Amino acid sequence: MIRLICFSIIALSMASCQQPASADGSKKPAALTPSPDEAALLAQQYAAFAKARENPMPTAQVMEKGKLYPVDEAPLDTAFFVYREQLRQALAQHDVLSLLDAVAQDVKIHYASENGVADFISRFGLDSNEPDTLEVWALLEGVLEQGGTFSPGQKSFSAPYYFSLWPESADAATEIAITGKGVRVRAQPSLNSEVVTTVSYPIVELLGFEKEEAIGGQVFPWLHIRLRDGKEGYVFGQFAGYPMGHRATFEQREGQWALTYLLTGS
Repeated sequence: MIRLICFSIIALSMASCQQPASADGSKKPAALTPSPDEAALLAQQYAAFAKARENPMPTAQVMEKGKLYPVDEAPLDTAFFVYREQLRQALAQHDVLSLLDAVAQDVKIHYASENGVADFISRFGLDSNEPDTLEVWALLEGVLEQGGTFSPGQKSFSAPYYFSLWPESADAATEIAITGKGVRVRAQPSLNSEVVTTVSYPIVELLGFEKEEAIGGQVFPWLHIRLRDGKEGYVFGQFAGYPMGHRATFEQREGQWALTYLLTGS
């Protein structure tokens, strides 16, 4: 079961999952002290997931004008980090039941009024007899592998980082984030073309999409971009982060984390 009682090994206490009523009938927070067994299990899971990560993003963002450096704050909250990594395991295993267990009953997947688990199942074909063919596995993993940040108070987490941290000074409709270090900008949309320059994590203007190409087993279009200094060129689409692309928000509700938004567009 992916959903976990939400306590942190780092914290000494948190709000209780059960909110007892006061004399006037209102809810009031109560202390939650995890049992030693629960705390030990969560700590073991956290350590195992942390050890298995390859090239983890930093948990604090580097600030530089005109750039958007990657950041992943998930490891700062033990329970959320374990929840997210268990969800990623479910995606890798194409486990429909575990995916649905991680989703809020009122999950929002588009801006129309019809939403919720039933709509989530219908939209992503989770009632299919061939679950291995579904797009949701790669789609959601593509969101989760790109880090993200908590809201103030750590009651929600949004991913990817280039959505949650997109600066107000940049145009999300016409600009994108380059998500790699030392990314080659080429004169033409081809791996064999001359390298104009190399860039690391800039926000650039997207001028258009060119032909797709398979490089290193990855198939993406080439993107025509303009840098802040006016130079134009082409980058392989693997290194593009779209702030208005697919994005997810997770919220902590009654002591449990759940996927509450999986949206695209504006």
